[in-house]
Amino acid sequence: MRDYPIIPCNLCGSQPNLQRQNIKQMLNGWDKQFPGRIETMFRAMQNVVPSHLADFELFDFKSVDKDSGVINGGDIGFDKEEMPEVSTSEAVEFDPKLQLDVTNI
Repeated sequence: MRDYPIIPCNLCGSQPNLQRQNIKQMLNGWDKQFPGRIETMFRAMQNVVPSHLADFELFDFKSVDKDSGVINGGDIGFDKEEMPEVSTSEAVEFDPKLQLDVTNI
């Protein structure tokens, strides 16, 4: 094993006025003004489907029309969700004691 010297490097994010620092300040500002926004952004980055990427090699945009229905690899975020019917025997009666009266938001 060779003993190469460790030379400190300040070429990455430690220099002032780099975009990395600007983005960090922007994200910190958003987090103070809109709590949870950063988590929402990163959660959205984990839920990407091929149609979001606008890449014609990953998704066939030309064949999509209003009658296409659900397409494999397409976004289903605005599709109607199938909701199971609930029988009236499972319905719970409303208890007025559990009502929350909100007058000031």
